[in-house]
Amino acid sequence: MAHDRLSGRTDVMIAARDGIPYQVLVTVMEAAIRSGFVDVDLDASASLPIVFPTRPTAAEIAEGRCSEAPRERRDVQRPPCVAADHFAGTSDAELRDAPVMVVSGSEVSVSGKRVSSVDELRRGDVGARHALETALRALPLRPAFLILQADPATDTAIINRIVSASERLDRAVLFAVKNK
Repeated sequence: MAHDRLSGRTDVMIAARDGIPYQVLVTVMEAAIRSGFVDVDLDASASLPIVFPTRPTAAEIAEGRCSEAPRERRDVQRPPCVAADHFAGTSDAELRDAPVMVVSGSEVSVSGKRVSSVDELRRGDVGARHALETALRALPLRPAFLILQADPATDTAIINRIVSASERLDRAVLFAVKNK
């Protein structure tokens, strides 16, 4: 990744389609950071303002959603990142004591309390989505973020649901990654 055309910009928005392993998403985030994009934002893939050239899948062509031609990239201005507001005035103690959401191979928990099974959340089960939002609402207002730790094989469908629910409740998500 290079950002010559975006000289001075340090922000980038990344999205991953459902079915991509979390580790792939983290690898892309790390590559963006190494390239100078230190303000990495994760968003739902349908809302990305820039679409990079890709080949459509056979299913997309068969369903008539795409032609066989590669999708074109569109250059548009992205609104300034507001996530920094979530961290303004955050102390080291708040960061250390921030709530942690853990996604294991089988379940999702917040601050040690089970929220739902991974399968229920992946399917978009109404009860699992409600349990997720209830758990997020129960967290203290400060800090206005949570730390997400996920199994490397976690389907990004789970990550996308967590990020979307957190954003609806005006809570940012920090991604815990293993330092090498």
